[in-house]
Amino acid sequence: MTCLQNFYLPISEQDAGVKSLRGQEVSGGYADIYMQPRLDNYPDLEHSYLLELKYLPSSSTDAEVETARQIAIAQLTRYAQGINIADTKGNTQLHRLILVWRGMELAIAEEF
Repeated sequence: MTCLQNFYLPISEQDAGVKSLRGQEVSGGYADIYMQPRLDNYPDLEHSYLLELKYLPSSSTDAEVETARQIAIAQLTRYAQGINIADTKGNTQLHRLILVWRGMELAIAEEF
């Protein structure tokens, strides 16, 4: 889908960059997929996307799926604050998306 348009630059394992937290530098981590808006070509884009993907064995319990969801929320929150994401998203609304698979089942697909 992303190859059919030029609105976004899909980046896998985007370094979120370093941020300052109480005077200390903290790594933002690496986002699974960042759909960086190509604002140089399309300055009117209104949305950008950050995705976190989790894969669990099919034998995983509902509690393990929820734990994976909570970890993804924490990761995306940290990534969104990283300077490399904050500087490249411009004024777009950053949508943080979580996808958790339990075996072949897509157990969670949500935006928060």
